Amino acid sequence: WSTDATGSTATGTVTTANIDDLFIAAGTNGTAGTITVSGAVLANSITFDDAVDVTISGGTSITLGGGGGTGTGIFQTANGANVISTSVILGASSTAFSFSNSSTSLLTIGAVTGAATTGTQTITVGSTSSGGITLNGIIGNGAAGGVVALTVNNTGSGMTTLSGVNTFTGGVTLDAGTVNINSAAALGNTTSGALTVA
Repeated sequence: WSTDATGSTATGTVTTANIDDLFIAAGTNGTAGTITVSGAVLANSITFDDAVDVTISGGTSITLGGGGGTGTGIFQTANGANVISTSVILGASSTAFSFSNSSTSLLTIGAVTGAATTGTQTITVGSTSSGGITLNGIIGNGAAGGVVALTVNNTGSGMTTLSGVNTFTGGVTLDAGTVNINSAAALGNTTSGALTVA
């Protein structure tokens, strides 16, 4: 990946900070491939912006936000079936995250864990085209004391699929679109969370 949105510069190994916006920019000659994470990495956001299939895997975690940046989240803007299987941690001092897909291909994200000590960290999941977003790992509050909540706002035909045995307690709000529930616990801990149709 690169901190250069045009893809004109990239390195094989890069150290990132929690204010960096990272771009998966393969350029005009890009092909499908895998980015292997080493250890724990930091980023404000990750954007898949070229039409290639990329999998991010390995390592211990990717922590998003927490550095005061805006537009914190994971974004897919080009037609490639992209996957993040490395665990995602929500930066402790950030409260709002966006997982967005404006393409016609599927974006798949694995485990997501909160890190706040108090309050609620809200993930807004949204598709503006026919490409959906699948959250196939466990979404949880984390051990620090904060709560994770999920808002689904699909303005396109792409659907959000929840298939993990989720443990988050902040509930799910459906603002717009379709949610595909593939697990009895997909909506999180429903004894303390709730499904709200807005």
